[in-house]
Amino acid sequence: MMPRFPARTKRYKTKFSDTARWDHFVGREDDVFVCTPPKCGTTWTQTICALLILGWDNFTTKPSDVSPWYDANYVPLEETNALIEALGHRRFLKTHAPLNAIPYSATGTYLAVYRDPRDVYFSFLRHRENLGFPPIAPGGSVSEDFRAWVATPAVEGENFNLSLESITCITRVIRSLEA
Repeated sequence: MMPRFPARTKRYKTKFSDTARWDHFVGREDDVFVCTPPKCGTTWTQTICALLILGWDNFTTKPSDVSPWYDANYVPLEETNALIEALGHRRFLKTHAPLNAIPYSATGTYLAVYRDPRDVYFSFLRHRENLGFPPIAPGGSVSEDFRAWVATPAVEGENFNLSLESITCITRVIRSLEA
């Protein structure tokens, strides 16, 4: 029996990303895909890849300069493609999308990192505060905000990466591919 390979069957679009951008992706045989839900260790994983692949000993370069977020829609697609084509090293690309929304390569490497949802929430809360965004439940306490984050359904295109359900749905996609 032939192995069942994952297929790109879904498009996820948020305020910050659009997986339709992968329609214009030209892969390399040895690409590494860093696939993590938001606030689950993406930059940390990119930094580890940089240490292993590039032998980094100079931390003045941002991981995004050598490992772009491919589906980020705030950077023009042509600019992103030019950047990844110019990379002379083994590429490691960031995405927050689940495997059903990105291309699959039998020769590529896929890294997925997950984190305790409570840690994700507090990291997300601090990230929002650093960017000047209001709390998830305005006027509420941290406890109320956390409960709202847990209870908020994932609505694609609106708040897809802003709730516990959006992170657990990525896990469900991976589990369904393993079945």
